[in-house]
Amino acid sequence: MTSWKVRLFSLIPVLLALARMVSVGGGASLISSVGFTLGWSLYGLLGLLLGGVCWVAVGRGVAASPVSPRREH
Repeated sequence: MTSWKVRLFSLIPVLLALARMVSVGGGASLISSVGFTLGWSLYGLLGLLLGGVCWVAVGRGVAASPVSPRREH
């Protein structure tokens, strides 16, 4: 791997920890403001929405990227 790929790969645990902190903080503040049941419902809906957006973005990225044919030896 090249050096920029190694640096990028080493950021994954940091980004995951940051995402976990933001997620827990957002969930806790949501629960404290609207209540436990509604808070978790909204939290789940936000997760589904984010997952759908990522799914569409990746789907468009895969469809837009050119695929080079594999050469067989």
